[in-house]
Amino acid sequence: MLDKIAQIAPAEQWLSMRHGLERENLRLDARLHPSQRSHFEALGVSPNDETFTLDFSESQLEIVTPPFDSVEALLAHLAQLDQYARKKIAPETLWPASMPPPFDVNEIKLARFGDSPADQQKWLYRKGLCYRYGRMMQVICGIHYNISFREPFWQAYRHLHPSTLDNQALKNSVYFKMIRQFLHHYWLLILLFGTSPRCSAASLKPGLDLSFLKTDDNQTYYGPEATSLRLSELGYHNPVVPELQVQFDSLAEYVRTLHRATHTPYAPYASIPSDGQLNANYLQIENEYYAPIRPKPYPGLTDLSVTEQLQAKGVNYLEIRIFDLNPALPLGIDAATLHFTDLFMLYMALSEETTPLDLNHSKQEALTVAKYGCRPEFQAKSLALLEKLQLFAEALKSPIHQASVRKQWTKVNLTLAPSVGRHREPH
Repeated sequence: MLDKIAQIAPAEQWLSMRHGLERENLRLDARLHPSQRSHFEALGVSPNDETFTLDFSESQLEIVTPPFDSVEALLAHLAQLDQYARKKIAPETLWPASMPPPFDVNEIKLARFGDSPADQQKWLYRKGLCYRYGRMMQVICGIHYNISFREPFWQAYRHLHPSTLDNQALKNSVYFKMIRQFLHHYWLLILLFGTSPRCSAASLKPGLDLSFLKTDDNQTYYGPEATSLRLSELGYHNPVVPELQVQFDSLAEYVRTLHRATHTPYAPYASIPSDGQLNANYLQIENEYYAPIRPKPYPGLTDLSVTEQLQAKGVNYLEIRIFDLNPALPLGIDAATLHFTDLFMLYMALSEETTPLDLNHSKQEALTVAKYGCRPEFQAKSLALLEKLQLFAEALKSPIHQASVRKQWTKVNLTLAPSVGRHREPH
């Protein structure tokens, strides 16, 4: 396959993508507590603004970029938006980590979008999230990376895999293949890019096994080998997801099974007051499905549900939802991370599917890596997958993507136990 890919098109054609980011941060006051100012008071824009909007809480700022053709242009634009937001909210600050600092959960004010019926539905939906998962879970922040392929890619893809499908049907098929392959392997991205090994005592959830955590002061807890508590049961986690059985075999199956989840009553939610949620179903709306990756529809059909929009026009792009805010980086994420992810996703699009997707197994692998890092069973798997990605980058003759793999190879290699031994870095 690698020889054919290189012969059909150059790297810039295969990697012809659109890139966008959605970054969440908590606005904190001087005491590192959630700001009690409204979104409008702090930023001077509507909560429904397309660029500076709200997530769950009034103090949870979400910066949304438009799509760009290059990672560098995307990050340059995010830097401008970040600088603008920081100046507007001063003297408040943006908390740079995903897991919230210690504060009282009652300081978290639900986001208010306005007085229209649609805005009131957003408010009621968030009240339902409070009852179902608690406020502290909902103010955990992250970064969503949105990608889609541009026309040059699809031209190359049809040379590699001739098809009689029309353009949108082909896109739907390839994007869902990418989702399935991603769910097989996304544990690697958690291992490489997880940056939330700590949480406050307020984030601890009763009934969970917390034996893997340590603390020095009973205020802050950490997993000695954890990569992403945000992606563990302590983080952004819906415990009923295994029961939903949302399927990714095709767009039709995804729409059917996600629609079922939003229309099937869940007995434990029946006890929530009727004015405390939109409904008592497994999911109030489709956005409550906290998947690590989601297909997203085309804009312009806001009067329809997400499943109806996807059914009407197909998949527009993929939303990758596994990135923590990296507090060591000025923007929370950097070009090296995104270049590696682009290569990873292109590999998911072009590699052969060899194993049927087992969602429960996939989830358990992700949870294990999130809590325990590079355990022995993941060491060989990590290096084997990175070697495939390096060969892929070499076939594309893309120096920037080769460098992105070498950087991650070094990261994994340094975690290997002495008894396992170091592995030679790929060329």
